[in-house]
Amino acid sequence: MIKIYGLKNCDKCRSALKWFEKQSINYQFYDLRKDGLVKEIIQYWVDVIGWDALINKRSNTWRMLSNEVKVEIDSANANAVSHIVEKPTLIKRPIILVNEKVMVGFKEQQRQELIYINANTIN
Repeated sequence: MIKIYGLKNCDKCRSALKWFEKQSINYQFYDLRKDGLVKEIIQYWVDVIGWDALINKRSNTWRMLSNEVKVEIDSANANAVSHIVEKPTLIKRPIILVNEKVMVGFKEQQRQELIYINANTIN
């Protein structure tokens, strides 16, 4: 099952969900605000794709953080995951999990990869 993590009111997330439905690809959606996140999931994402791919440094949430917190997150400080759990809007969206693969965003490259994966392994 494909898992999609995002925000219900995020344009990119809504676009991704519509695309999945149009392609008749089953998925499970997790709203970062409503459903929350656990440290282990975030740590897994960081281990697989790294901090730079995960954090949206153009977001209002990032800009409003203190410099001290930004340094903790940038340096993968032990508190970084806790800050992200506390402020899930720091995460680039959507995060798509297919088996062990972690994808960030929803551009043409991700769509093509999902079509390939779906045709070869999911159904």
